[in-house]
Amino acid sequence: MRSLPCPRVGRGCVLLLASLAAGCASAPAKIDFTQYVWPPPPDPPRIQLQDVVLGRADTLAKSRFQRALLGSSPQGPYDWLKKPFAVAWDAQGRLLVTDSALGALFRFDRLARKADVLGTGGAVALRTPLGLDVGSDGRIYVADVGIRKVVALDPDGKVRATYGREGELENPTDAAVSPDGRSLYVADSKAHRIAIFDIATARQLRTIGRRGQGEGEFNFPSSVAFDSSGNLLVVDQINARVQVLTEEGRYLDQFGGLGVGYANFVRPKDVAVDEAGFVYITDAAFGNVQIFDADLQLLTFVGSSGENPGQFLLASGVAVRGDEFAVVDQLGRRVQIFRYIVPKTADLPALVAPRPTTVARPVVAPPATPRVEEPPAKPEPSAEPPAPRPVLAPAAAPATPKPAARPPTPLATPTPAAAPAATPGAPRLSSASRTEVRAPGVVELEVRGTGLRPDLQARVTRGGVGIDGVQLVRQKFVDSTLFVIVLRLERRARAGAFQLGLDDPRGGSIAPLTLTVVH
Repeated sequence: MRSLPCPRVGRGCVLLLASLAAGCASAPAKIDFTQYVWPPPPDPPRIQLQDVVLGRADTLAKSRFQRALLGSSPQGPYDWLKKPFAVAWDAQGRLLVTDSALGALFRFDRLARKADVLGTGGAVALRTPLGLDVGSDGRIYVADVGIRKVVALDPDGKVRATYGREGELENPTDAAVSPDGRSLYVADSKAHRIAIFDIATARQLRTIGRRGQGEGEFNFPSSVAFDSSGNLLVVDQINARVQVLTEEGRYLDQFGGLGVGYANFVRPKDVAVDEAGFVYITDAAFGNVQIFDADLQLLTFVGSSGENPGQFLLASGVAVRGDEFAVVDQLGRRVQIFRYIVPKTADLPALVAPRPTTVARPVVAPPATPRVEEPPAKPEPSAEPPAPRPVLAPAAAPATPKPAARPPTPLATPTPAAAPAATPGAPRLSSASRTEVRAPGVVELEVRGTGLRPDLQARVTRGGVGIDGVQLVRQKFVDSTLFVIVLRLERRARAGAFQLGLDDPRGGSIAPLTLTVVH
């Protein structure tokens, strides 16, 4: 069959078509993210990586040709995420992402294959947007530390209100609409409090909290959200915990605590709650999101530190909608979307035994006695609080350098009944530098063994249950024979024997050492 000549096709057109063809041929095929599941094999998978969004190309492009065409076009300032911070879904299922570096709010409509940018113009433009929430009327409330306000945008991107007159907000990092839709709760991080505004009038009604470590006190609160019972959850970032308050601000409960064990935090960032009452907490140091049930019992976690799919360089914002939840990978410049592939409440065992609590939920406890402390020097405004005291990163982090040699210390021996079966090369504990630890106080232990690895996770238990008043502060891998583990013991820690062990993420059983709490 004879080919027909193409009339009026100039050399430029031919070169353009050739370049597009070459781009199409070289464009990588879309990654099958569904191969990334949690928990990993051999356990049955429950959660799956659904998608990764880096910019408008991931929403608009459907084929390799379209991706090549988009890649060959001039690059605009809002083509790609630069420093995403927080994420939310609106009622139409569109993904909302704040970008603190671009001063913009991205809106990705993955179903309609559309993407647009809000908040970059008008009478009040975003400067450094961080946390956000969506009201029942579709308004989007964006906390902006650059202008020290919360900006309310309608679905068309028009500014409808601002919250925070001169001097009212110092460092707003997140906002949440109350269950009745009448009040706006704002995490004012550097003021160490929660500011509450009337949504209709934008008038500040009151504030909750002050700086401290007690009940109802905060140290750089970073995020706020309401649970299905109408209680307020506050990520108390530098105190490494999440506090549960009534809508009026009275203390109910808390969970977390500084440490590298299960259900602990190092630098928690954001909180979200789904319709089942599950609570999702991102941790920038761990590079993951931990998922708790409605009783604040840890169920599972997703992610680790890294650049691969399902990993995070700095886990930041989190949002939940139905069977999907989205997590911002801030330094990875992307949003990763996960999906439950089984009913989320179906036979999901907890990772740790039920935690003891001293405050029943939802019974309201009286506020703690105010703590008297010197007022701290006021820091310069910033989107980020100072880093906490050095704490060893999660097990996946690189090992720290070997410290200087210590003088020999008496060694404690493990309980003979706890000796594991001999497995060549398997990790095994043999001794600790002391058999008794005194409460209250902080104690450093040298834990010795064979076959030790930096990915082993220290854990303290009593009868298989976490110990109230005994907290793992940090662990440091020295070499295959030595871990240095620091424990903090509070006065309420009950005297008696407890177990100090190491969990092996590769499987297998490591017999713990038996130590004793004394007063």
